[in-house]
Amino acid sequence: MYRLAHFSDPHLPSPPGSMTISYAMTKRLFSWSSWRRKRSKHHKKAVLDAITADVAAWSPDHLVITGDLINFAADKEFAAARAWLESLGPAHDVTVTPGNHDALAGCGEFGPWAEWLEDETTDSFPKVRIRGEVAVICVNTGLPTAPFLATGTCGEAQLARLGPILDDLKARGLFRIIALHHPPTPGGSARKALTDQKALRDILGRHGAELILHGHTHVPLLGSVKGPDGQIATVCAPSASQRPVGKNNAARWHGIEIERGGSGWKVRVEVRGFAPDGDAVEPLGQYRLDA
Repeated sequence: MYRLAHFSDPHLPSPPGSMTISYAMTKRLFSWSSWRRKRSKHHKKAVLDAITADVAAWSPDHLVITGDLINFAADKEFAAARAWLESLGPAHDVTVTPGNHDALAGCGEFGPWAEWLEDETTDSFPKVRIRGEVAVICVNTGLPTAPFLATGTCGEAQLARLGPILDDLKARGLFRIIALHHPPTPGGSARKALTDQKALRDILGRHGAELILHGHTHVPLLGSVKGPDGQIATVCAPSASQRPVGKNNAARWHGIEIERGGSGWKVRVEVRGFAPDGDAVEPLGQYRLDA
C-alpha cells in the first residue's frame, strides 16, 4: 500500500518588506492589496501548522501540494516558501505544482522550487516523479494573467507532451496521478477557469490516468472526467490555511491509500480537517475511488 497526502493553496503569509517599489506598477500591487484587505484575514499560519502537523502524524510516503504557496510572487515570498517546504521533510518526499499566485510575475520553470518539482532537471512541464508503483505527473497551469483574472492554461506544447508521458507510464504498470492547480472540469467562474480544459480532457479521454488532484477553488470538490476505460476521479482540496469565516470552507487535507487489487487498483481517501465550528483537525469522512 502506498500512502499519499494531498493539500492545496496554503497561501503562506508574506514576509515583511515583500512589497517593494519595483512591484508598484505590476499586477503584484493588486494581489498585495487583496492580501492586505481580505486574504490575510482568511488565511492563518496557525491553521496551516495544524494541518501539516496532522499530515506528518499520518506518516505518508509522499505529499502533493497543488499550488498557490504564495500570494504575489515576490522574491521574499519564494525564499520563505522554500524554507517552509524544507520544514516539511526531504524534497524527495514532497511534490509541488505551481498555481496562479505562484506564477504572477512569470516565473518560467520555477527554479526556486526545482527540487520539489522533479528528481532530474528538465526544460519543460509536465514533470514526473515515480515512487514505487505511483507516478505523479506535475502539470503547470500557472501563468501571468491580466489584473482581476485568475485563469490557468496548460498550453499546446505541454499538452502535446502529456499524452506520450501517460502512455509510457501506463505501459510500465504505474498508478498515474495528475497534479495541477486549476480544475480540469467545467463550472465555476470563467475568470478563474482553466482556459484549455477541454483540450486537457480530450487528452485524458484518449490516454487515461488513475486520479487527478487539484486545488484553486478553495472548495472541497469531488468530480470526474471521462477516460478511455471509464471515469477518472478528480479530487479538490480547499485551502490548507483557510479559516471558516463567512462562506469560506475550513481547511482540510486528503490521505490517499493506493494498492493493487485484482486487475485494477484499490483507492481509499480519508478526509481530515476542521469542522465548520471545530478548533482542531479531526476525521471528516472517507470514501473509495477504485480505479
